[in-house]
Amino acid sequence: MFRRIFQGIVAIIMRIVYKLSPKVSFDDNGIVLPKEPVLFLSNHQGNLDALKLRVHCKRRIVFVVHEEVYRRGLYRLIAKHLIDTIKRGCSKTDIGYIKELFRAKQRNLSIGIYPEGGINYFNDSIRFGESTAKLCKKLDMPIVLVNVNGATFGRPRWAKHQANYRSETKFKRLITREELQNLSVAELDAILQTELYVNDYDWQRANLMPVNRIEPCANLERALCVCPDCNSIGDLKFSSNSVYCRHCNHTFTLDKYDFVVGSDNATDLVQWNAIQTKALDKYVKKFNPSDVILQADNLIYNKADLNGYFRKHNQTNAGAKLYCDRIEITSNGNTEIYQLAEFFKVYVEFGNVLQLHCDDYKIRLTSDNFFAQVWVSYIHSLLKK
Repeated sequence: MFRRIFQGIVAIIMRIVYKLSPKVSFDDNGIVLPKEPVLFLSNHQGNLDALKLRVHCKRRIVFVVHEEVYRRGLYRLIAKHLIDTIKRGCSKTDIGYIKELFRAKQRNLSIGIYPEGGINYFNDSIRFGESTAKLCKKLDMPIVLVNVNGATFGRPRWAKHQANYRSETKFKRLITREELQNLSVAELDAILQTELYVNDYDWQRANLMPVNRIEPCANLERALCVCPDCNSIGDLKFSSNSVYCRHCNHTFTLDKYDFVVGSDNATDLVQWNAIQTKALDKYVKKFNPSDVILQADNLIYNKADLNGYFRKHNQTNAGAKLYCDRIEITSNGNTEIYQLAEFFKVYVEFGNVLQLHCDDYKIRLTSDNFFAQVWVSYIHSLLKK
């Protein structure tokens, strides 16, 4: 009873605040949602995606959520007992959440999964592994593929300010159980990678929804370090409203639609990031093992067991150095060395927290003046070296 009341109140608030109305057709082609429980797979664009999807389709859905939601007692209580969620596994071998998914299926509940496991920094989708297709085959449920468009422009992960935006949810495709059973894992994975990939700039080009963000370039230095026109590295000078390259004297800014203005090679940040990735892949090859590639001081450093939670009392002040094959973190006079090859997951948590996962532990580094996504870009390039 409490769950129904709580979810009903949330649904009313979401409809009023985000002007949502239930949508039960697929791409306006007349196909309706199956009455039986289904598996919803969607691209991920914001923290409210799950709540919005529940309002759109008017049914009870159990969602797989980030373990951080379960870190605090009140959030854990709401997530587990009032919103219907399952904490995803932290390690590569943690399959406990899969057992919970099968229990949800036995209770005739629909299931919602965001295969990306996170939100990209540059307004497009993150590639995910084949494990999602394998899980779909095991669950053996009708699959509804959902696209969310436009939500990343409200506040991209690098942005300092919130902006007005309009998101759009589209029920794109239904894969019936019969079709699912006839697809191989590889074939299903190819469908999921194609249908769930969203580049919000493509949607923006078709809709041209004004963003009008205050200080449109504020905090872009957390994400970018390569000039899109001359490919120089470390020559960008950032301000709240523009980015200037000291090497080629070009000035870039973002217009009212969040498109890049002033570049000959990039019209959006997805293109800019592709240029940056290619330049860094080439750039890191010139370094020797003893060379310090990046360095940051006055960081907040935290370490936890892979299946545990980061605790405030474990935080320390630290400095970090990135080399070709390792990260060295110095805290309280002690230096810890982490080999890059040990990390199976390197990403930005929240807006500006570098998080790295090894088999037994995970670490975090952050500060107001730290450029987390730039470090992630360098580490990804080094791991390809």
